[in-house]
Amino acid sequence: MTIQDFLPLLERPRKCGDGYMARCPGTGHKAGDRHPSLSIKDAGDRILLKCFAECAVESVVAAMGLTMADLFSGQKSNGNGHRRIVRTYDYVKQGKLLYQKVRYEPKDFSYRRPDGNGSWISSIKGIERCLYRHDLVAGLEPGATIIYSESEKDVEAAESVGLIATTAGGAKNWRLEFADSFRGHDLIVAPHNDPAGLASAEQVARDSTGIAASVRVLPPLVAIPGGDLSDFVEQGGTRKELLNLALETPIWRSAAEPSPEADLKLAVCLADVAPQLVEWLWKPYLPLGKLALIEGDPGLGKSWLTCAIATAVSRGFGLPGLAVAEPRNVLLMSAEDGLADTIRPRLDSMAADVTKIFAIDEPLTLDYAGLLSIEASLVEYRPTLVIIDPLVAFIGSKVDIHRANETRTIMAKLAQLAERYSCVIVGIRHLRKSSSDRAIYRGAGSIDFTAACRSVLLVGVDPNDKTRRALVHIKSNLAVIGESIGFEIDERGFTWTGVSDLTADDVLSAASDAEESSALDEAKKFLYESLANGPLPVPEIKKAATKAGVNWRTLRRARESLAVQCNPSKNGDGKVEFWTYSLP
Repeated sequence: MTIQDFLPLLERPRKCGDGYMARCPGTGHKAGDRHPSLSIKDAGDRILLKCFAECAVESVVAAMGLTMADLFSGQKSNGNGHRRIVRTYDYVKQGKLLYQKVRYEPKDFSYRRPDGNGSWISSIKGIERCLYRHDLVAGLEPGATIIYSESEKDVEAAESVGLIATTAGGAKNWRLEFADSFRGHDLIVAPHNDPAGLASAEQVARDSTGIAASVRVLPPLVAIPGGDLSDFVEQGGTRKELLNLALETPIWRSAAEPSPEADLKLAVCLADVAPQLVEWLWKPYLPLGKLALIEGDPGLGKSWLTCAIATAVSRGFGLPGLAVAEPRNVLLMSAEDGLADTIRPRLDSMAADVTKIFAIDEPLTLDYAGLLSIEASLVEYRPTLVIIDPLVAFIGSKVDIHRANETRTIMAKLAQLAERYSCVIVGIRHLRKSSSDRAIYRGAGSIDFTAACRSVLLVGVDPNDKTRRALVHIKSNLAVIGESIGFEIDERGFTWTGVSDLTADDVLSAASDAEESSALDEAKKFLYESLANGPLPVPEIKKAATKAGVNWRTLRRARESLAVQCNPSKNGDGKVEFWTYSLP
């Protein structure tokens, strides 16, 4: 039955939230259900019932003259009139259903988890993840051959020809901990024939090498774009053919790993090393195949600046000191500015060729799945410039940006992508508050961010003229430090102003002045609000200031600025017990 067939059989059904309520016909109501207590919901392929007076679903159905089978819809409609459920895939670990992947027609997917009451919750956030067919793989004796592919459909195709297979359920769903399931087994990775599938297969192989007894990555089994293992089986491919192909495929090794036949040496003679010229997107500021940083305080125009650079790259001209070049693609990742209301209008105001500028418009972190997504975009769009704004927003909450070993791993992987795809990856980073450090140490987080980058640029303003801004080169490993480049941002938009005489010390001095002024303003506001209702003891003020992050020395300056009075509080004997602050 459909929900439309079912509702007329109930007494006084009415719409309630995302479902319906009606009087329950179950036998648990001695005098009848005077108040509607039966919840009815359409779950797509079935009707869900729950009596809040605790009648069993079976008794409710029986009282209506129906069977439990009547609750299932032959149409498998999900109730919205547009999609229908055509298949579900259970992710089970140690006999427990953790979550379910749902496939719809037209083709679409979603995830849901059981709520423990016979219904579903449309989210698997915070739920433990596992491989499809986890319990089968976990029960294998060492030395088994396991096929890994990208989808559940591939797994079932492999099983139809007598093979053991598993998947994480998508190119972005692979996790490092899944590799342990292949310990001691022979792993054959069958990739989908598309950029994301090939990148995912390489990641699975990389993570599983050294854990699995052997790892082989098959060439695409079907030549058509997006072709996969299920297509191979549907076209008549057999178990024998696939295993023979695997035997002909060499064991996977990373590009950095020498083959067993290689003559292993602890050192190389530099006479055998061919020198390479550094290629540049914008010499000496942005080297190709490397990482770069653009740093500065919020509100100084870093995002405007990156849009200006992206515009110039898309048009092939417009970067100061750079001759006309071939227009190239740009990839943007922005966590702070909206694509439609900020980035696109800025690009349009600069006459950018937006057909050459692409954006990853989805939240991601620079973990395995996120790096796979970025690599898939690098393969598809072949950008020369990649902008990550701000870099820290994509690091992820599990990474401590102040720990060198944690940040170094992420930066090394970004550097590999930059080198592999001959692009420059530019990270945007805010400055931390410190007036005494050198410019190169002012970026937020570990110094390893700076160390991993071949070029670092500082954005700042003239301490004597806040309208004058500049891009100052503060680190360069591959060329002589470049001249500072000036720019302006006004009602007309962004304009390059040519070579600037501003130095790192100049712009950091302006930043320090702004920080000091801001800190004093915060302290004055804190004092005024704290004392607005009358005098307070100084110890209490100190404690509250520490909790609010207000420096005591700054608070004393704020007290002088506000002419706050300091008066003694005496006991009955005339002795001073403590001092109080009060507004004048």
